Amino acid sequence: VYVLFIGAFVPDRALLGGLLGTQALALLAFYALGALVAGRHVDRIDRHPLFVYGLLEFGVGVSALCVPVILDVIRPGLAVMSQVFAWSFYVGSLLRFLLALVVLIVPTMLMGATLPTLSRLIAQRGRRIEGAVGWLYAANVFGAVAGTALTGFVLLPLFGIGDTVAWAALCNFALGAVALGVARGRRRADESDTVEVPTVVPR
Repeated sequence: VYVLFIGAFVPDRALLGGLLGTQALALLAFYALGALVAGRHVDRIDRHPLFVYGLLEFGVGVSALCVPVILDVIRPGLAVMSQVFAWSFYVGSLLRFLLALVVLIVPTMLMGATLPTLSRLIAQRGRRIEGAVGWLYAANVFGAVAGTALTGFVLLPLFGIGDTVAWAALCNFALGAVALGVARGRRRADESDTVEVPTVVPR
């Protein structure tokens, strides 16, 4: 999402320089906020963690599709504000942070919530949580690095902003559908295990 956000402003060199640091800070802050909120509340949700994870992936996909639309709406206003408030670095930084708040807060918070949700799944399965969560976190970081490199160096030059967002959202929808399907199967299996088998008392 961050790469797509910055890629949308590459032609506007005057805007791009001020956006990089501010939006990186906003991205990490919103990601951490999503993880914090999910970590506190995911145990209270009476649904399978994969079901929650599937909904999060669908939410990321939908919100990512909205990013280009929001950017097209706010881009003229951002250019005007950058000129009006060019005299103050702090005011400009605050405005850019508010811009990131509008564009990035929903998808990044949802992405941040996925790791605590999957950690709950590991805890429910009774595995050694320290090592398993460590591997999960490593896979999450590796996926973020690989996705950033693939988006910035391959997808954006080949397909542009619109098609890249569409492909990313499609991947989120596919992950969400798989997670919801597995969660539904697990729920049916659990329900069948809890069905009491009538005992026949011999006469």
